[in-house]
Amino acid sequence: MATIHEIKVSYGEEQFRLLNATFDIAVAAGAIDAELSDAVRDRLDAQSDKNVRAAQGFIWGREERQRLKDEFVEIDLRLREAIDIRLEEIEAELAPKNASFADYAAAAAAPAAALQAAMDAALQAGDEDAGLVAFQAARNRDLEMVVAHAATVRERWGGLLAELAEADTDNIDMEPGDKFELGAQKTPTQQDIKNGILSAPQTNANVLGRMR
Repeated sequence: MATIHEIKVSYGEEQFRLLNATFDIAVAAGAIDAELSDAVRDRLDAQSDKNVRAAQGFIWGREERQRLKDEFVEIDLRLREAIDIRLEEIEAELAPKNASFADYAAAAAAPAAALQAAMDAALQAGDEDAGLVAFQAARNRDLEMVVAHAATVRERWGGLLAELAEADTDNIDMEPGDKFELGAQKTPTQQDIKNGILSAPQTNANVLGRMR
């Protein structure tokens, strides 16, 4: 199973690729050749042709950026869903499987030192379920010292706790679209695209148009 860190890295790489692509839109839009008939093209001077191409490129650039944003939002939603599924898996692994109400009640009432001692004794006896009862009670009661001790005596538990902590570092209050706008290049203006035209490769059709 992928860890929360691995999930974040995997989806994050996809999102970074999309954000990065927004910085190429202006030049790519400038490389779009205007769909003009030969007769119309022959009547355009260089500046007019550039203006037409920039107008068409602006429309394409706006649509392309929206496509990238929609894909970014979709990936973000899938990321959150994947994290939620992983959190459920972690909590299921850390939950006792065969504990009784009396077990939970005793753990809830035990002093921290007694709870830690009971957990150690259970683990030494190979009773993982009883150890998990004590561990869960320590987490529910915010007994940080007992939880930290458990993470050291059971490396697996420590790793799962680290995943839970990493999930809590996410800014879940920020909408996916806002996250995109925070990192993406703004929609290029027609002037941006004109500037891009100066450095954009010419299409075959456009080169032929200049040779007529």
